[in-house]
Amino acid sequence: MTLFNIRPNQPIQRDLWIMSNYGDDFDIDSVSSLKGMVKVLENKKIPGVPKPDTTPGNNERISARYQLKIEITPPVREDTRSILSDVLEVQIKGGEKLTVPCRGFYAAN
Repeated sequence: MTLFNIRPNQPIQRDLWIMSNYGDDFDIDSVSSLKGMVKVLENKKIPGVPKPDTTPGNNERISARYQLKIEITPPVREDTRSILSDVLEVQIKGGEKLTVPCRGFYAAN
């Protein structure tokens, strides 16, 4: 996730969608931010929908997905660097940990 023209202490909200590459259903166990700049405001599971197949008896579903509403709060710049970075870690229940790099570029003053 890349953000432009960020300003210190001015939160930015974004939606982050998480889906299975293989069409499997899954649940999120936990979400954390390595540096604490990113927090989850809402974690909503969107149910799967039937595949568009008219074959009688077909009840296969496209996997569920998650919509995370996140908020990134850029810290005050402590030096001349104009970039911030953090990593959002999403632990899938009984599975792997996904890492979402978050980078932001401060607005020129």
